[in-house]
Amino acid sequence: MSEATIPAQGPVYDAADAIERAPRWRDVADELPQEAQEVLFVRGGKTVHGAWIGGIFWHSNQKMAAAYWMPLPLPPNAKVSGRPHYETEKE
Repeated sequence: MSEATIPAQGPVYDAADAIERAPRWRDVADELPQEAQEVLFVRGGKTVHGAWIGGIFWHSNQKMAAAYWMPLPLPPNAKVSGRPHYETEKE
């Protein structure tokens, strides 16, 4: 990941990195979530919140198949550095 620092603005990431991190619908034929990743997925024309565990989507203790999924967006004040890291105190 390329990173530059601009004083008073902090890290700046390149466009490819920004596109990869952006929440967008992904086809399971092209890309799968990470193990135990919380995601949104489409089931029966509805958006469902669940997790990818053991090679399948789970919601309310039920296995579910889906063709499209999306990673959850980072919460406000989250730092971007590899995997999501959530701030617990101000720096």
